[in-house]
Amino acid sequence: MSEHNYVFDPDSKKIIHVPGHLMFYAPFATAQTVGSGKGAPYITGPGKPDALMIVVPRQ
Repeated sequence: MSEHNYVFDPDSKKIIHVPGHLMFYAPFATAQTVGSGKGAPYITGPGKPDALMIVVPRQ
């Protein structure tokens, strides 16, 4: 849950801060299977066997 997370954003071509978060292996997960909207988890690789569900706890 480190606050010292930074990643390269290829869209803006800048390094951006990413808040502390939890990551769960969620094969084949999509927004339809986990929900969407404010507070919903973010899915990387939706629908793929290596999908991850990223949850940012509320502060």
